[in-house]
Amino acid sequence: MVSAEGGKPRRLTEDRSDEVRPSWSRDGRSIYFGSNRTGDWQVWKAPAEGGKAAQVTQQGGREAFESFDGNFVYYTRGFGIPGIWKVPVTGGDETRVLDEALQGFGLCLITAFTS
Repeated sequence: MVSAEGGKPRRLTEDRSDEVRPSWSRDGRSIYFGSNRTGDWQVWKAPAEGGKAAQVTQQGGREAFESFDGNFVYYTRGFGIPGIWKVPVTGGDETRVLDEALQGFGLCLITAFTS
């Protein structure tokens, strides 16, 4: 991570895994990202100032955005897997909300849902 004003980059995670597709929480205090640190792709949330990341999804996830009101996380499950799901930011049931959307292409649809 690097400040908008520039400066030296700071590492957000220390795990020996792949972390991809980061996005900010609406309050700017956390960053969502996809990671394969458990052996399969899941969405994780880490404090922007550093600290331990928490797993958000349990059934797969790779690209996520928090809803405008901060109540839900909308996400895609991975490359080539259609659909958009949502889960409460506090955890709970993961619900499919759209059948047709793909990682990357789902970005516009997720943004529409969250604004």
